[in-house]
Amino acid sequence: MRPVGPPINLVAAIVACAPHSSSPTAADATDASTTSGEVATTTDDATTTEETSTTGEPSCTPGSGEPGGTLLWSRSGPDLSFPPRFAEMNAAGELVLVGFDGSDVLLEVRDAAWNLRWSDVYAGVNGLEDRPLALAVDAEGFVHVLLSETIRMVHKETFPEVDARLVLLRYAPDGGHVWRWEQTPPPPTGFLNEVIPAGMVAVEGDEVRVIDHSCCGPTTSLRLDRFGNLVETIVLDAPTDLLRSRYAFARDGGLHAAVNHEYAGGEHALWVGRFARDGALEWSDQFGSLDDRPAALVAGHEGDVYLAWSTSLAAGMVHHLRRYDAGGAESWTEKLALTGLDVGVASGVVRCDGVLLITGATEQPLLPGGELFARKVLWAAAFTAAAGEAWAIEHAFGPVDSYGGGGFITATPEGDALVLGDFLDAETEEYAPWIGRFAGG
Repeated sequence: MRPVGPPINLVAAIVACAPHSSSPTAADATDASTTSGEVATTTDDATTTEETSTTGEPSCTPGSGEPGGTLLWSRSGPDLSFPPRFAEMNAAGELVLVGFDGSDVLLEVRDAAWNLRWSDVYAGVNGLEDRPLALAVDAEGFVHVLLSETIRMVHKETFPEVDARLVLLRYAPDGGHVWRWEQTPPPPTGFLNEVIPAGMVAVEGDEVRVIDHSCCGPTTSLRLDRFGNLVETIVLDAPTDLLRSRYAFARDGGLHAAVNHEYAGGEHALWVGRFARDGALEWSDQFGSLDDRPAALVAGHEGDVYLAWSTSLAAGMVHHLRRYDAGGAESWTEKLALTGLDVGVASGVVRCDGVLLITGATEQPLLPGGELFARKVLWAAAFTAAAGEAWAIEHAFGPVDSYGGGGFITATPEGDALVLGDFLDAETEEYAPWIGRFAGG
């Protein structure tokens, strides 16, 4: 741990501890998985498992009875109404999905049998492009969708002039619209002369927490009450990097940040730090150079935080995972078994028992008869706080051809991993969305 330095920005990953259990949907029969340890590839036949929901106080019962990393079910392509980007379980054990169709924000809620409970399309106030940024579901089932909404777009000779805002939507458990909140951005700075909205959202008791780290403006911590009233604003005098930064909400109201920061003289380092609820910097660490980029930042249950990052070397990319304890001391660092160029960690979540779940992509050797230029597969793994890899899997999207990966991960109440991703369909030569549930072990 290094001495406290100048503050840098903040924000969020999701810590999942949902109140009820869930049931899987039917599996498809098109995917293949490899579980580390046995290194055997198996073809996924249609499989259905049954689980029962519980009621009462929030609970977390990790494990489904299957070995960790076992694919319990998956859906892809036409089975999905749209490409989902975020997913969470609501209080009734239903799956909340949020995605983007190239213009509008799409949202739907499905039960354990994949029946559609309700859905919504948010086209914005002026019908221009809107993109989802984050999703949070509270213990009562209220859904919060943070998005970038384009208010105005003027086409010019070079670049269009865009006025976009950070917008938060709150839905009732039955899909009813409760309120819409909009962040008025400060005057834009930088050569683009526009604001590029970016942020995260989380629910803390009766309050909704939002981190606004839009480019190019100050990083701001915001708190809203359940009625959508802004009750707290803390602006950090901190540099930001939209493409090389990651953020995580801490469970105690603090904030974690990881930024590849440019210091005076043009030197770069990967900066990691924690802020208290009031915005005061509590600790920081820095290492590496311009070649080190944060990939995921995930807050633990005890003030700890996990950092996944990549390092670009002449021989290729190297990927690591590090845990910092509550005081900012390095607990351990592990090199991840990821190979290839366009690969790495994409998302992470700490489930209810404190185990870290992460997902991304890695490459495998090409197989005879394949039509694609490379074989890229979904990768997911579980790590304990004591630096133990509980399990890791490599999931191929076909027996021969596979080019895809995981983009988002959340945890079910049982501790299973719910992964969103996509893959290149060799026949259509188009990307298709994919969602799957892996046993937590």
